[in-house]
Amino acid sequence: MNSLTNAELFAKTKHGGKLNEIGVSHSNHLENVVNRLKSLGVIDEEVLCAGWLQDILEHTDTSFDELFEKFGRRVSTLILSLTETKLVIDTNDNSTLSLTKKRIVSKKQRQKEYGMKIKESELDAKLIKLCDISANLSELKNQVISKSKKRRILRELRYYLLIIEKDLVGHTKYPQVITLLETINQNLKIQNNNLVKLKKEKEVVGIYISAHPLDDFSHEMHHYTNISLADLGDLDHLINRELNIGGIVNEVEHLETRNGKGWARFLMEDFSDQYEFRIFGEDYLKYRHFLVVNQFIRIRVTIRQGWTNKDTGKVGLPRVHFLSFEMLQNTVETNSKKLTIQLDIHKLQSEKIKALEDHLKPFKGDK
Repeated sequence: MNSLTNAELFAKTKHGGKLNEIGVSHSNHLENVVNRLKSLGVIDEEVLCAGWLQDILEHTDTSFDELFEKFGRRVSTLILSLTETKLVIDTNDNSTLSLTKKRIVSKKQRQKEYGMKIKESELDAKLIKLCDISANLSELKNQVISKSKKRRILRELRYYLLIIEKDLVGHTKYPQVITLLETINQNLKIQNNNLVKLKKEKEVVGIYISAHPLDDFSHEMHHYTNISLADLGDLDHLINRELNIGGIVNEVEHLETRNGKGWARFLMEDFSDQYEFRIFGEDYLKYRHFLVVNQFIRIRVTIRQGWTNKDTGKVGLPRVHFLSFEMLQNTVETNSKKLTIQLDIHKLQSEKIKALEDHLKPFKGDK
C-alpha cells in the first residue's frame, strides 16, 4: 500500500462519519481538498498526504508522535502548520522532534496564534489551505446553516485567504493557482456584496444609509465594548483606564522607521466615529495579522501617561498601550464566562427542562 492510499484510509478511519462545522463529513471534505490539489497539478505525494491529514491532530485523538512515525517529518510538519490546536513541544535532540497533546490551550489563544502560524508556514502548506478554503466555500453553498454562522465562517475564510494570497500569487510552480484564487475571490465577493454596497454608499453620500457594516455585531458592540471611538478625542481623562473597543478596519498603512523597524497606522470605525491608531515594536509584530481592511476586530487597550521630556520636564500626550486583538465574530465565544438562565419556578415543567438540556448539550465549554 502506497503512502497516499495509507493516508486516505488512516484519515477516514480516524474521522469516521463525523461532520465538520459546515455539516459535511470530514472524509468528504478532505477528499474535496485533495482533488483540488490534484487539479492544480500537485503530484508530490507528501503534499497530497498532508491534504488528507490536514485536520487530524485537531479533530481526532491522533498524536504528533503517531503521525511522525507513520508518515515522516515533512508530512507531519505540514500538518502541524495547518493545525489550530497548540501542542506541547519536547525536543530531545536535533534529529527528532516529539510532540504530544499534553495541554490544549483555550480557543481564544489558539485562534490568536493560528493566523500567524499560517502566515509563517511554507508555500505547500499555504497551497493546502487554499484548497481547504475553496472546498469550504463550495460546501457552504449546499448546506443549510444559520445566517450568523455562515457569516462567521465566510469572514474567517476571507481572513485566511488574505494571509496566504500574496505568497501564492508568486507560486509559479502551479499556474492554475491564479485561476483558483480568482474563483475564490469571486465567490467571496458575491457573499460580500452587502459590505461592498455599504462602502460605496458611504463613498457617495458620506454616510451609511441602508445599514451599517457593524449591524451584524450590534450585540458584541453593545455588551463587549465600554467606549465609543467618538470618546477618544480627549485621552487625558482616560489615563489608566482599560478600554474595550470594537469596529471595522477602514484603512491600513504598514511603514518602517529609519532603523528599519515595522509599524502601522490603521483607521478604525464604529457606529459613532473613526479613529486612527498607531502601533509599534513588539505590539506591531504580534498583532499585524489583524490589520486587514474590512476586518471586524475588537481591541483592548490602556491609556498611559505621555513620556516626560528629560530636559524640560514637560509631559507629552497620552499614549495608547495595546493589550490584545481579536476578531469581533469570536468575541462572544471567547469572552463569555457563564450563562445565567432565570425561570419562573411556578412554570417549570419537566419537558421544558429536557428541551433546555437538549439545546445546551452541544455547546459544552472548554473547562
